[in-house]
Order: sequence, then structure tokens, then C-alpha cells
Amino acid sequence: MFSRAGYFYTSVQVEVTPYLHWLMRRFKENGGKVRKAKITNLNQVAQDCDLIVTCCSLGARELLQDKEIGPTRGQVIRVIAPWVKHFYFYKPKSGMADYSYILPGTSEIVVGGTAQKGDWRTTIDDQDSTKIWETACQVMPVLSKAKKVREWAGLRPSRDNVRLEKEIIQVGDKKMKVVHNYGFGGSGITIHWGCALETAKMVLELLGCQGSSVNSRL
Repeated sequence: MFSRAGYFYTSVQVEVTPYLHWLMRRFKENGGKVRKAKITNLNQVAQDCDLIVTCCSLGARELLQDKEIGPTRGQVIRVIAPWVKHFYFYKPKSGMADYSYILPGTSEIVVGGTAQKGDWRTTIDDQDSTKIWETACQVMPVLSKAKKVREWAGLRPSRDNVRLEKEIIQVGDKKMKVVHNYGFGGSGITIHWGCALETAKMVLELLGCQGSSVNSRL
């Protein structure tokens, strides 16, 4: 049922929720300010700033009229299985889970998953749950003893090509400098730091800060 060959390697895994809190804390400590509002048109913010960076994910369909971006639905199961110490990625055969993996975290194991392009559902699909769990337990039978904690479904903001570019557009009566940075699909954590550095570089270029450099500091 599964291939007898594969790859083994050591890599870095990020716990996304605490990592996002850490990034926000760094942002605020460096003088960043957060204002929550629903933006339906760039006119709403154009008069208050010199430059806009769009990181609007699936919202780009409406805000920027970008019809190239769309959802790829993902569903996972979180379980407690402290004996699992290694991660697994595997491509099952037809009739099983779409896109399968077992990822150990600090307190829970993430078992997935699905990659359903164009599917906007964020509710749990029982058939997907069954496929995900049965496939994972065939790969790792001892996982059947794990305690299920919760299930979750979300949408990856997918685009054939990541939109990472700068432009000057007419917003109302103002020519607005804009940098776009979105459309990472399921690879946001993988490529976000490099894309952020490239975004910062384009921001400096549009603002005429020649000779300035952007350094990565974790």
C-alpha cells in the first residue's frame, strides 16, 4: 500500500500559534501599531499613509480584484501521543487521505490532511476525518492508541504564483505606492521570512531610501 523507499532528514518545525504571538510582540516593541478595521477599498487608508503593503490573503479577491487567488481547504486532527518523536509526510494511494502527514509538536500531534482546491468549507467533514485517521493509523499503527483532542478545518490562500511585487496605482485622486505580499498557500511559514525581507527591500526602494539595507535578525 505504501512505498518501501523514502527520505530521512532533520529540519526545523515551527509551532505557529506561539510564533505568531512572538512576531506580534516584536512588531509592537519596535514601534508598530495595530488598528483593526474592515477594509473594502484602498481609498479607506490611502489618505493616511505614503505606502501600502497588502498581505490580505484570500481578501485580495475582493479588495484587489485578484481572481487568481483562491482557497485550498485543509482539515487536520490533533491528538495526544507523546511517544511520537518523528514527523512523517507521505503520498497515499487513491481512496485514502489527499495529503498526509504526522507532525509532533510540543504538546500535541497534528495528523492530516486534505488539499481541496476551490473548497470554501471550514466545517469538519466526517468522511475526510475517517480517511485521515485510517491512513495515518496504517502508516503508524501505534497512533490508534492516541487520544483525539480536536479537529480543525481552514483555508490556505493559494495562488499559482506568489504575488510579491511593487507598483504605483491610482487610488482616488492619489498615486499610491503599493507592495503586494500574499498567496503562499500552505507554504506561508516556509517562505515568509524571505518574502518579508524582499517586501521591506521594495518598500525602501519605493520610498527612495537608496543605499539602505534590510538585515534578517531572528
